[in-house]
Amino acid sequence: MVELFSDAKAIILNPVTFFRTTTKPIHTSLLSMLILTGFQALLSLPFASTFYQIWDGIFGALTGKILPQLGYTTTFFAILFGILIITFMLIIMLACTILHTCFKIFGASTSPFADTLMAVVFGLTPTYLFGWIPYLSLLTYLWSIILIAIGLYTKHQLGMFRFILITTAIILFIAAAILYTLGY
Repeated sequence: MVELFSDAKAIILNPVTFFRTTTKPIHTSLLSMLILTGFQALLSLPFASTFYQIWDGIFGALTGKILPQLGYTTTFFAILFGILIITFMLIIMLACTILHTCFKIFGASTSPFADTLMAVVFGLTPTYLFGWIPYLSLLTYLWSIILIAIGLYTKHQLGMFRFILITTAIILFIAAAILYTLGY
């Protein structure tokens, strides 16, 4: 646990050195993702409760009605919490698989999947630690995107032009897939 937070400090303060000198196996990256996701989710709960109360007041003022109370049990929230963490981890794994496959298709990498997973998981550190704070979360998302790019660039040892080309192709592919799915 202490190593996880020292890694978080290193990645936020000096990401290039961290990615160049650190190699983590897949199980360590997955455990880190689980711990950091749980940390973020627990810290988000008070803000979610406050947001619900504020929205209830706004909704009541506009419509004269009160939103239904959240009458769920603690067990329900614990199960929902677990499902959300597992879903988030699966989404991250899917994104890593897509990224790694694209790097392999374009012949840009001989690095193992563990390096791609490490770059994404540890690149998301600012979001995990500070993404629960309202209004600051946008900055943490942007910083995480930059850290993921630095991690992928460093771990896969690509030239800048090739990295930008592959990243742009991935973004365009994802955008096209979303637009196709939406029927455009």
